[in-house]
Amino acid sequence: MRSLKRIATAIFVALGVIGFTVGIASAITAPRMDAVVGSFTANSPAGLLPTPCTGGGVSPDTFVQSHGVATGPALDTSTSELFSLAGTVTLKSKQLADLTTGEIVATGSFLLKYPNDARHIVKGSFQAVATGTPGTNPYPVTGRGFANVSQFKKTSTGFVPTGLKALLNVEFITTPTAPPPDGSHTAPTQTVGHFGDPTDGYDDLAAEFVGGCP
Repeated sequence: MRSLKRIATAIFVALGVIGFTVGIASAITAPRMDAVVGSFTANSPAGLLPTPCTGGGVSPDTFVQSHGVATGPALDTSTSELFSLAGTVTLKSKQLADLTTGEIVATGSFLLKYPNDARHIVKGSFQAVATGTPGTNPYPVTGRGFANVSQFKKTSTGFVPTGLKALLNVEFITTPTAPPPDGSHTAPTQTVGHFGDPTDGYDDLAAEFVGGCP
């Protein structure tokens, strides 16, 4: 019986089956998820007035479109985490607002840089819906959405994914940092938000994760 086992093992080794199996097993990373909780504050510089939407039968007094960039600190208060979401966050967004209802749709990019680690960054995209007071000055605006981000590491050929990701349910409020002097959108604004924070009475779900099922 032992000789048969030795023969079978020799055949498997010769065919590379055992070596192949071990190589695959060592390369697989077990999946893991961690809840994540944090917050951010992003300030926008003074910008241009929103551009009225024209064409397609749309009234320019109804819909306006604007672009913006906001930057500020982000905190990660998680007790258990796969990677940190604490650093300096930059949000580049495009907003479409209905002046008659105060409804706003925003999409854009998310970039987080670590203060003491230039070799890693976190970037991705976000989508959100918000609402404010109908009219040209909707502030304060409250909203909710998702950010889908991944961590990247710097290599000799550029930044490549580390495999670490986060899907964040985000809530936020945007207010002027100073009263607009003429009722327009030209005043700087501040967006304060949080992710994974249940303090509003219900869970805001957010998770970091890595790997997949073998």
